[in-house]
Amino acid sequence: MQLKLFLRPLKNLSAVEAEMNAFLRSHRVLAVKKEFVNDGENSFWTFCVTANHNNNNPANANNNIGFRSVRPPAQPRDPQGLRLTRPPSCP
Repeated sequence: MQLKLFLRPLKNLSAVEAEMNAFLRSHRVLAVKKEFVNDGENSFWTFCVTANHNNNNPANANNNIGFRSVRPPAQPRDPQGLRLTRPPSCP
């Protein structure tokens, strides 16, 4: 997991907003914790973003290997072979 902290002031927020949007678009976000710091003219928002650094690009999420491509193909059943293994007393 990766933590990223953003400080977003109430004034001149375009640069921070662009950086935060770029980070959110390029990472798989697990959680976001936000808090407002009230300091009069210097008030700002803090965002703590928890992201998964293994799968940075959400577009790659659909390229997972499914169980059907990994497991071997099913063996066809041989009903006569199964019947030959039964004891003679069974019908």
